[in-house]
Amino acid sequence: MSENQPQVSLFVNLENGDEVRAAEDAISLARDLRQLDVYSVEPASSSEPPPGTRSVDVVSGSSLIILAAGAKIVLRSVLDTVQDWLARRQSGTVTVKIDDDELVIDIY
Repeated sequence: MSENQPQVSLFVNLENGDEVRAAEDAISLARDLRQLDVYSVEPASSSEPPPGTRSVDVVSGSSLIILAAGAKIVLRSVLDTVQDWLARRQSGTVTVKIDDDELVIDIY
């Protein structure tokens, strides 16, 4: 992948561990993210679960991969959208991973 197209991974985590709700929330967040100037927002398919999850199903159901245009302003828009989405829900955690960097955004 080139420097102009960073891959951003998002993992939606809920305090109560409801896998179905986490998957529904990921779909809702994906809808918001698709409004941005990004190449794609797709469900992740990975055999490696993020920290704090118990099964591969949680990862594939509640995780998103975003292919961004690479500009810092686009990545900032992704982070702002995640933060706004969490604020509307009034609870939850989204882990944002860009390459080897990880940022946890939570609201409780």
